[in-house]
Amino acid sequence: MTALKPNAELAYRVLDQIDAHPETWDQSTWDCGTSACFAGWAVRLSGWKVNTDQGISQVVIDGPEHVIGLEIDEAAQIALGSDCYLRRDDADDPDDPDDLFFSCNTREDLGRLVAGIFGPRPSSYGTGCSCDYLGGNTPEHAPGAFCPKPEERTEGGES
Repeated sequence: MTALKPNAELAYRVLDQIDAHPETWDQSTWDCGTSACFAGWAVRLSGWKVNTDQGISQVVIDGPEHVIGLEIDEAAQIALGSDCYLRRDDADDPDDPDDLFFSCNTREDLGRLVAGIFGPRPSSYGTGCSCDYLGGNTPEHAPGAFCPKPEERTEGGES
């Protein structure tokens, strides 16, 4: 398997989405269609689609061939380029690292974990809209907004 390259930009885009629209974040569910956890948002912001039927295992149903059929946490690890665990030398049990996808993580936990796993926010990214369309400077594309795919955008940011 090819080594993963950490995708700090995506990790910070997920945090921006959660900050801009906390009503769409639920760390206790992968993706119910209206809200998602950190892993679910990483998959969504990668442009991949999942089945949102809570009665069955949630897997990627639209995206690159190598992620089709993967469960959300597995696909998110690929999108984020990391196993999404923060190993700490000061932990009580170094074999029990902090998990970015843990269902009880608070927003503060997520910020600490993202900084610990991916490092500081990339300077090339900024804090614009999640798709960075027009720098997030239009009402339709507020910072962190879940934006349409590039082919669905029109001049001026309206979809």
